[in-house]
Amino acid sequence: MATIGSYLSWNATADADLTANQFFAVMAASAAQKVQLATGACGPAPLGVLLNSPSAGQEAEVGFIGKLKLACDGGTA
Repeated sequence: MATIGSYLSWNATADADLTANQFFAVMAASAAQKVQLATGACGPAPLGVLLNSPSAGQEAEVGFIGKLKLACDGGTA
């Protein structure tokens, strides 16, 4: 079982509904201080891991240094 240890995080605003995406990678959204789900496309690199599950417009906690859980979808090789 994965565990979370000590980590550093910062807060941003969820640009979209992220309630089903806790522990997924997030990246910068088009607006300042907002994050969205990282797509793996040619967009910006992921900023960190979403540690909570905010709705659009709510505060998102993003972990970026330390021991964190990270979820991947079934299509990841």
